[in-house]
Amino acid sequence: MKCTLQLVDQHLTIDLQDKIPCFFSLVNGENNPRCFYLPYPSYEPFRIGTFVGSIEEGGVANCMVVTIAPHGAGTHTECIGHIANGDYSISNTLTNSFFLGYYSIVGVSKVGEDKVVSHLEIQEILLKLPKGTTALALKIEGNFSVDNSGTNPAYFLPETMELIVRSGVEHLIVNIPSVDKEEDGGVLASHHTFWNYKRNGSPRFGATITELATFPEDLEAGIYMVEIQIAPIHSDASPSRIYLYPIEDMATTDSK
Repeated sequence: MKCTLQLVDQHLTIDLQDKIPCFFSLVNGENNPRCFYLPYPSYEPFRIGTFVGSIEEGGVANCMVVTIAPHGAGTHTECIGHIANGDYSISNTLTNSFFLGYYSIVGVSKVGEDKVVSHLEIQEILLKLPKGTTALALKIEGNFSVDNSGTNPAYFLPETMELIVRSGVEHLIVNIPSVDKEEDGGVLASHHTFWNYKRNGSPRFGATITELATFPEDLEAGIYMVEIQIAPIHSDASPSRIYLYPIEDMATTDSK
């Protein structure tokens, strides 16, 4: 099914059936990407009296109690509530689902013993963003589909994140566990930079960060329509599903 969207002065056509999944589906136990030593997802049958919510165990219906730490296992999308004191919810922040986006692969540089997202490559990518781009999906060099706890994965320097903010990107999607260093003494400099929190100017309350996404090996760099789906929960973060849609047609409308 094809759909035409209008963004400012542009008409874009996508096929809703031609979507590219870029997320991990959460499963029970250790077969999930993980970080920060947070618990793996847990699926346990509900039990009360003689009732057990498992057909496998003899129950009449399946009824699972699912425990998830969104920041620690699988693809998740977070809002400013991750670092801000206040009632900020991802379900209230992400009021739209579709965004004009750009996808690219990015290398890393060494800073001491750390791997950081290449500042120069980000500069080059941002020059390619078409007008109206608000989502940026980045596949950063490395394997993050495993347990990343204690491995000091690649992260963003705040000055690199500042470039992304200045470009107008409001929704950043990455495959790394966190945009900040695993252990930074609680500074979370790149998170603060992205949301412009406790800095000069107004905080970016409508912006989101998606971490631990995953991208197909053969996915080509370029312009896509990005869809971000979240669970309807009142929390600073939610497990999420990210889809990229190839744009079949992109035309500028007559503004006269």
